Amino acid sequence: MNNKILQMISEYEEDKDFFGEASEEALIEAESMLGVDFPPQYREYVKKYGSGGICGVDILGVEGDVEGSSVTLQTERRRKQGLPPKDIL
Repeated sequence: MNNKILQMISEYEEDKDFFGEASEEALIEAESMLGVDFPPQYREYVKKYGSGGICGVDILGVEGDVEGSSVTLQTERRRKQGLPPKDIL
């Protein structure tokens, strides 16, 4: 994972900034549902931190059915609004 990102997380992380660490199985299932392969850095981040963010930047994870934080649900919703089929949020 990018060292600058890790440094920012270490410096600014507060309680409940991140939640829902993802398993490899959950990542594979989400990739299958969306028809994509997640980039290695995204996979590493989501396995360790799940959803969340710092400094006004949020990254969607793959855990559960929490619509606001699920990359699968948000991407499917945006695809219905015209997001190209191979793009993800």
